[in-house]
Amino acid sequence: MEEYSIGFRMKFDNVEPEDIVKVVIEFLNRFDRYEIKVTDNIISSGKIHVLLESSERLASGKYSLHLSKDVLSNAQSYAETKNMIKMLQHYRSTKKVHLITHIPYGNFHEYLKYILSISMNLPKNYILLLENEKTDSNNYNYLMQIDELCASLCKQEITNVGICLDIGHLLFGAHKEGITQRRCLVQLAKMSCILSMVKQIHIHDYLGTDHLQLGEGTMDLDNALKFIVENGLIVPIIIETTVNQPEHDGIKQILMMSHKLKNIKEMV
Repeated sequence: MEEYSIGFRMKFDNVEPEDIVKVVIEFLNRFDRYEIKVTDNIISSGKIHVLLESSERLASGKYSLHLSKDVLSNAQSYAETKNMIKMLQHYRSTKKVHLITHIPYGNFHEYLKYILSISMNLPKNYILLLENEKTDSNNYNYLMQIDELCASLCKQEITNVGICLDIGHLLFGAHKEGITQRRCLVQLAKMSCILSMVKQIHIHDYLGTDHLQLGEGTMDLDNALKFIVENGLIVPIIIETTVNQPEHDGIKQILMMSHKLKNIKEMV
């Protein structure tokens, strides 16, 4: 039975460069993978070089990079991302590394030229993932927009661009719009182009706000995980929550996810 690779997002703004390797090793002793939150601070301080070198050496194939969320809609963020891509040329990852940014709500043709430009300049084994944002309305139209974008990328045979499906964003947005979780996931299941391009999943709970620890909000986690299993989405999963004590709340969430996924896979 193929296992899911589950981990958390990590923030390094308050970690000194000389401590980064120690922090990464301690994290990997507990969890399978991590996602680096790329900020202006870790780039300007030079920490990004230590992070990339240590991640490639210690966690090859087990880490991803979350870029600025507005890369496709902000000229400065786009320019910084292009510089970041040049930097990646020096690390030559031997396994797949995901670079994640958000796909804004709107006409996808506005963003397609930026996506294609990034795609053309990505080094081998680096993949741009487009993550769905949280939107308080028009969630079904947003899904259709992303599905059309995926269809366009498939038609052009773009293989180094995929989707990061943020289930927390999707379900929280639908909840605020008055759409039930079950109905929302039924709608998503119809988006075959999106599902065919999902390379990573983000998940978090919600209650008034999102990014809560699993089990602290109103999301039906069993139903969400059943959707993942039934649609064959065996991809890395990032629990996108704040982990204050990895040895306690982090492990608790991982064990809960792993246990539920195993039981659902045995039933399906």
